[in-house]
Amino acid sequence: MKAHLQLLQHAQARAVRLWLMLRKKVYVNDRVIGEARTWNEVEALLESKGIRFLDKPGVAEGPTAFYISAA
Repeated sequence: MKAHLQLLQHAQARAVRLWLMLRKKVYVNDRVIGEARTWNEVEALLESKGIRFLDKPGVAEGPTAFYISAA
C-alpha cells in the first residue's frame, strides 16, 4: 500500500511539473506568432515582434492557445 501511495504522489508531482511547463500557441487574427505560458508572456511576445493595436483587441484563452483578434 505504501508503494502505491508513493507511486501516486510521484505521478501527481510529474503532472504538476508538466502543467507548469505547458506553453500555449499565441494566435493573432488566426495566425500563430509564437508560444507563451501567461498573458504577461503574450504581451512580451507581441512587443518583441513589434505588434501593436490601435484599438483594444478581442482576447480569449483556451486550453491550448491564446487568441487575439483585431480589425
